[in-house]
Amino acid sequence: MNEAAMSYLRRDPGFYMDMLTIMTRRTAVDVVADDTGVVLRDAVSGAWFLAAETAARASDLLSAVHDVSHIIVHQAAALPLVAERFGCTRQTSCRQSVFFGPDIAVRPAPGVTLAPLGPEWAPVVAETYSLGLGLDWALDRLAAGVMVGAFAEGQLAGFAGEHPEGSMGALEVLPGFRRRGIAEHLTTFIAHRMLADGRTPFDQIIDGNTASAALQRKLGFSISTHHLWWTSRPGRRG
Repeated sequence: MNEAAMSYLRRDPGFYMDMLTIMTRRTAVDVVADDTGVVLRDAVSGAWFLAAETAARASDLLSAVHDVSHIIVHQAAALPLVAERFGCTRQTSCRQSVFFGPDIAVRPAPGVTLAPLGPEWAPVVAETYSLGLGLDWALDRLAAGVMVGAFAEGQLAGFAGEHPEGSMGALEVLPGFRRRGIAEHLTTFIAHRMLADGRTPFDQIIDGNTASAALQRKLGFSISTHHLWWTSRPGRRG
């Protein structure tokens, strides 16, 4: 494990939990790091991750970036650089949310049962998920066995799972089943499962998603005050 990278990222684990997760699960490749910044690529998702103290250091680190799919940028100063060099002008601002507690109780929703979702659910998940990541993404996540569905009254009422880079996500509650505690049920189930596997539950809350932020605070998650950005080329999903 790259000790320079770990030392830098541990300065603020709440902000850098995405990169720390990739390091600790040992899927980080192409790591370049010192005491002023880190760049790495996740071998599972193909995404690049960048953290740098200054724009000048970000520029140096970006010279190691290749085969760009998307880049998660942790300091705003690097955004013009990734836009210019890689055409990553599609930028989504988020804040990292992390559960640091030793455990979290699953909070069932009345009349709702949870069950794993298999690949046969891919068209429904792809069509329903509000972020619109597409059928290939849905097939990948379902084949990985990380998606769980909430069922009520004999119907799929919602779902949640994990993204390839290791974050919680893909949470969706279908119209007609909202305000019944299903999001809380799914979130606590996924978080509990991750903790049982020895992992730290985390996700990113898109700016403006006040409902998600309120839910996560209610459940004991810590939301970073710093922003990060998912960047990609226009038209690219993910």
